[in-house]
Amino acid sequence: MNLISFADDQISNEQVIPEWLTGWNVRVAARAVLLDEDNRVALMHIGTRNTYKLPGGGVDDEEHLEEALKREMLEETGCSIKPICDLGISLEKREMWKLFQISFSYLARVAKKGELILTPEEKEEGFALEWIDNIEKATELVANSPISDNKYDDLYMKIRDKNILLAAGKAIAAKPSLLA
Repeated sequence: MNLISFADDQISNEQVIPEWLTGWNVRVAARAVLLDEDNRVALMHIGTRNTYKLPGGGVDDEEHLEEALKREMLEETGCSIKPICDLGISLEKREMWKLFQISFSYLARVAKKGELILTPEEKEEGFALEWIDNIEKATELVANSPISDNKYDDLYMKIRDKNILLAAGKAIAAKPSLLA
């Protein structure tokens, strides 16, 4: 999606996109800390890079966030879901790609397990669903995932997903009934 507006502390009626933001795009995504009936956490293992990420991805044109979340969970985990609560938003500014990514993150529960619907690229990269015993172990796996030499997005995924998992852990600690 094209960046069409920018406002900062020097706001005026004639606010224009500064030169340094010319050509930047915005990608909106939906992600979840997805829990199964045993409160295990769904993580995607990317085999070719031996790294882990939360399931989720881009919101399609004309798609609402909750629709995108449900679609992404179905595709990447094979699960239909019930969102439990919002966890927050992660913002990424990726200079190399001239991209701002806004990830809306949720805590969700599996409603029904099924088959993954991976893209050809995800299959080629060796995506596989793994159920991790708890949020602490999932956070540790993500935080200790290696950053591939030629994968610019690994660092961003690692930071984003670790912080989403930490937010989920805090939400659950503050309100344990979320696990019920």
